[in-house]
Amino acid sequence: MKRIYYIFRKSFDFYENYKMKFLLSNILILFILLIVTIEPYILAQLITALYSFNQNKFYTFLGIIILLNLSKYIINYTKERLDILIKKKVAISIKYKLMQNILESHPNTLCDFTEGKLLTIMYNDSLVVRDFVYIISAYFKDFITIAIIGIIMLRINIFLSFIVILLFPLIAYVNKQFGNKINQESREILKKTDSIMEMIKKNIMSINDIKYSNSMKKILAFFQDKINELNKKTIHCEKTKLNNLYLSNILGLCGNIIFLLVGGSLIFNKTVEVGNFIAFLTYSKYFSTSLFSITTMYGNLQQQIVSAERIIDLYSRTKCDIDNREDMMVTNDDMCININDVSLAFGEKVILKNIDLEIEKNQKVCILGKNGSGKTSLLNLLSGIYQISSGSITINDTDIKHIEFKDLVKNITYARQIPYVYNNSSIRENILLSDEGKNISEDRLREICEDFHIIDDIMNMPDGFDTVITENYKLSSGQMKKIQLIRCFLRNTPILLLDEPLSNVDREFIKSFPKIIDKYCENKIVIISTHNLNCYDKFDKIVNLSHFNRYDKLVGY
Repeated sequence: MKRIYYIFRKSFDFYENYKMKFLLSNILILFILLIVTIEPYILAQLITALYSFNQNKFYTFLGIIILLNLSKYIINYTKERLDILIKKKVAISIKYKLMQNILESHPNTLCDFTEGKLLTIMYNDSLVVRDFVYIISAYFKDFITIAIIGIIMLRINIFLSFIVILLFPLIAYVNKQFGNKINQESREILKKTDSIMEMIKKNIMSINDIKYSNSMKKILAFFQDKINELNKKTIHCEKTKLNNLYLSNILGLCGNIIFLLVGGSLIFNKTVEVGNFIAFLTYSKYFSTSLFSITTMYGNLQQQIVSAERIIDLYSRTKCDIDNREDMMVTNDDMCININDVSLAFGEKVILKNIDLEIEKNQKVCILGKNGSGKTSLLNLLSGIYQISSGSITINDTDIKHIEFKDLVKNITYARQIPYVYNNSSIRENILLSDEGKNISEDRLREICEDFHIIDDIMNMPDGFDTVITENYKLSSGQMKKIQLIRCFLRNTPILLLDEPLSNVDREFIKSFPKIIDKYCENKIVIISTHNLNCYDKFDKIVNLSHFNRYDKLVGY
């Protein structure tokens, strides 16, 4: 129960702006519960009046029953409309808060979250957290129902009340045994789902590469294998849940049969009146339904618990990272970087070994090397995306581990190999995407686009800078690369990291690239990862990762 309460409390935190509306929804439930409590008594009086041929009482109690049911429908309709509003708003709020934390947290915080896992959490698990609060509130209503109706049943007949609850301890025991199995199987299913989401994303991103490499059959075979594994796990879990449900139902049915046999004998012996027995029968139905819900709660909640824990783990971890990082600002004056005996390894695979490099104020550094030599990995270490396995990186004598991520981003711009643009946004919006973009004038925007040899392309588009990128109007790889670089250069940060900045661009732009560096990066540290040493002719240091044994000391020269 402590675990369930913890998850409920954390899930309820996402209802921050809707707690009063949620409280109102639960108050309406209590009104419905009150009507449900009164209704069987009125029904018993109606039947008694019918048996005694008391026409006035019959119509009076019939009118009350109609009024109670109309009230119940009106209250329930109001509650359902309120719940629709709450659930939709909370779902959006959860996704927004998660996305905000993911974007603002340090990349290292998410190092064990694959893209597939993040997608599953954002799309599926986030809704589970929202619904978990409603599920627990429904169980709370069941507790109240058991308490109130249980007292009424005891007042009608203690012996029959005992018969009703006779087999429920056994149902609870069975449910707990099945619940432990469901929990384990649910965790395995989510892992398989994450893996499939990861594969779907990669396949969609590489769909044309797959087609033109004639790899469709192989990829489909891989995908089919993963789907089959997931189906096998899912079917087994569903069978476990079904076995739990039907075994619990059979035990409940046995209890009902015993209750009816005993109740019938009491009526035949005239120990209980027919009207009271019908009222008791109705009450016992509500009581048994709520008690069955409570006793099967552990098993029924396992899948929701597993999904909710993933959301809470992601949210808590990213929020903790944002709140607890040390507030150590990196100054912009006399910026320098020191890479001290740095190594990087993923498991047993060594990527970089014992790197030593000192980069002084405003220096331009080239990182050369063959594919797989670690060029991009070195930039990922400098930007804080990767964690150092050993050694240290300092910026102005401050260890990068102790720099608040927001400050790191304020001082470092990183143009990665694959550029990104947002569909359904204009060229202007894509260029001025960063916070610094709001201060860029129209003249400044046109000037830099002219320097990057893309102004003619933009002006030839249907609406110039206001042309919207859509699925039907896409940019070329070179155009996207130039927009990415413009976006980075406009940020005007003291450190600029460029990973293969000249991939997919035209020869004219490659020739003008040295002038662009001189014009826009005079007072910056610029580190360029490239295969092309001729991209800039004034490098202060050149580091060729391919010239060194992976286990030897590497220094700049």
